[in-house]
Amino acid sequence: MSVSRGKVAFSLALLVFLFSFMQGLSIAIRKPLWNDDIYTQVQSVEARPWLQIWKGNSLEGNNSPLFFSVQKAVSLLAGYHSQDLWHRDDLRSRIIIRLAPVFFMSLGIALCVGYFFFLYSISIGIFVLLLILTTFTIWAYWAEARPYSMVFCGTVF
Repeated sequence: MSVSRGKVAFSLALLVFLFSFMQGLSIAIRKPLWNDDIYTQVQSVEARPWLQIWKGNSLEGNNSPLFFSVQKAVSLLAGYHSQDLWHRDDLRSRIIIRLAPVFFMSLGIALCVGYFFFLYSISIGIFVLLLILTTFTIWAYWAEARPYSMVFCGTVF
C-alpha cells in the first residue's frame, strides 16, 4: 500500500513546524526581553481593552490590532499579567510574550516548505528550507514580540 504524496508532504511539513517551534522557543528563552517587547505588552496589550485595540487606539507607532489581539488572547489564556518587566525579566514572561510570534514564524516556514514538498519534491522542499534558514531576517525576528512573524506567515499563506 503506497502512501499518498499529500500525506508525506503534510507529515514532513508537520515535522518542520515542530522543529521550528522548538527552535523558536529556544531562541525566545535565551534572548532577554527588549524595551519594545515590554512596552508593547504593558501599554498596547495589557493596558488596552479589546475595543480600543480593535479600533487601533495604540500609543506606539507600530499599531497592529491583529497582533495585539493575539497577544492579549495568549496572555489571558495563560493567566499572565506582567510584573515590572523592566526590572524583572523571567523565563515565563519570555515564553508567553513570544509564544505567538514563534508559532506564526514556525507555521510560515512549515507552510512554505510543505508547499514545495507537495507540488515539487522532497529535495526541493529541503532546498527551500535551507534557503529560509540561511536568511538573516528569519533568525533576527523569529522570537521578537512584534508582528513581523505574522506578516511572514500571512505572506506565505
